[in-house]
Amino acid sequence: MHRRAYLTALGAAAAAVSGCSEGDSTGTATTTDTAADGTATPTERGTATPEQPDPDPTPSVTDAGLLLDRGEYATLGDIDSVGQGGPLVVGVEYDLPASEGSARGLVETRVFDDQGTRLETNTTEVDVVADGDSVSRRAWFAFDTIDWEQGSYTAEVLVNSDSYGTTASTEVAFDIVEPLGEGEAEMFLAEFPDDAVARENFDWTLGFRNLSDRDSSVVTGIVTLDPAGADPVALDSPYRENVPAGGAIQVEKTDFGINRPGTYTYEIARIDADVTFTIGPPE
Repeated sequence: MHRRAYLTALGAAAAAVSGCSEGDSTGTATTTDTAADGTATPTERGTATPEQPDPDPTPSVTDAGLLLDRGEYATLGDIDSVGQGGPLVVGVEYDLPASEGSARGLVETRVFDDQGTRLETNTTEVDVVADGDSVSRRAWFAFDTIDWEQGSYTAEVLVNSDSYGTTASTEVAFDIVEPLGEGEAEMFLAEFPDDAVARENFDWTLGFRNLSDRDSSVVTGIVTLDPAGADPVALDSPYRENVPAGGAIQVEKTDFGINRPGTYTYEIARIDADVTFTIGPPE
């Protein structure tokens, strides 16, 4: 064989071998890298990345804060402290993901002091019918603060989805402060019937106005009813009312009755405030 013919045949054979190494049955291109010691290392390019599954739906807390009282969602966030002994009411608005026509979960609030010690936990279960991918809900959690010291606290709110095992959380910072005292609050008659008579029950509305510069509470267990010309009477009538700084609230009194006609002074000594009203003779 002539030398030129031999070299041509050898080149054709080499080209045939090189063409087989450019890809495989999957269409993956392969190149060859050479290491420092001269070792050839095949390197794949264009390998498809496996698709990651979508994450499970997660609840969301849309708002959280203190309420003036149980169920009063319109006051969410109106105060950031309560007087010692006043009700601590934490309100939360949230979205809970649904699965197969229902939304199930657990909402809880944990209260911690400034040292991180958990004081109390309140929970509520959720199991409602859902028309869409999620439901919007709200809840409140009440705590008695009579035995808590004045200071800074944190309420941790958690919304747990039973359907997906996911959780959302947020924190609400608040303070327990001195209850309202003398000169820091006033009382007023918001509503009182003109035809109130002795020996017949009636409804009326008492108002409290916070004259201080802090959100706090009217806290008392005793009210004095002082009839003109007679001895005062101590009534077991507890008040635990949160009042925003510079604001006012109203408290409804139902089925209130007095046996004797006359003019009366209704007084709370703790805040040194009173109101006066008149009861007519029985008809």
